[in-house]
Amino acid sequence: MQNSLFSKYSSENSMLDWIKNWFENRKTIQRGRELFSKIQNGDKQGFRKILDLIPNKGELKECTKGLLGFCASEIQDPFYLETLLNAGLDPNLPDGNGIFPIHKAVENGKIKPVQILLEHGADPNVSDPRGVTPLHISYSYDGLAEISELLISNGADTEKRDNLGKRYLM
Repeated sequence: MQNSLFSKYSSENSMLDWIKNWFENRKTIQRGRELFSKIQNGDKQGFRKILDLIPNKGELKECTKGLLGFCASEIQDPFYLETLLNAGLDPNLPDGNGIFPIHKAVENGKIKPVQILLEHGADPNVSDPRGVTPLHISYSYDGLAEISELLISNGADTEKRDNLGKRYLM
């Protein structure tokens, strides 16, 4: 009898933990959406307010997957990218598709975000799931020589090959 009561208690605690985690995850997802919205609307004050509501770095990382890449590629104002990096987001954290913020910035030909990401520790040699690096991308597009030079001056490997063994030449 005692055993079944203990089992029920454990089960109730598990259920309570699950419910608590579910609500926390929903809150995290909602904050992430709110951050995206504030950035899209150029609402720096609202963005800061939401960022201040996020109590720990783990929650910040979880609700902002893809946000650095979005800021690095789609947003003109570097304020958001710099603020997120200064808040502790990892520039070497890929989005859900394995694409890193520096890949997105390079692909969009944006030298300032590339520079900001590198200054905050972005690895110029990170590879996407296909083995493509930021330098491979910059070599693949016309007009990105300045970005290629920036990547190389920050340690990008000019000899690295993608998963198919392809080496990209400038």
